[in-house]
Amino acid sequence: MSAPAPRPSYAAFFRIPHTRHTFTAALIGRLSYGMVSLAVMLSVTEATGS
Repeated sequence: MSAPAPRPSYAAFFRIPHTRHTFTAALIGRLSYGMVSLAVMLSVTEATGS
C-alpha cells in the first residue's frame, strides 16, 4: 500500500507566479456579492419605512 499524497498548502499555492495578484483581485471583486443583500434590505427599508 502506498503512502497518501501530501496535501497542498496555501503557501505552496501562493509561490506559483501571479497567483497572489489573481487571488487578491478575485477576492476584492467578490466582496460586492456579500453586500448585495444588505443593500437591498436597506433600500427596501428606506422606500417602505418598515
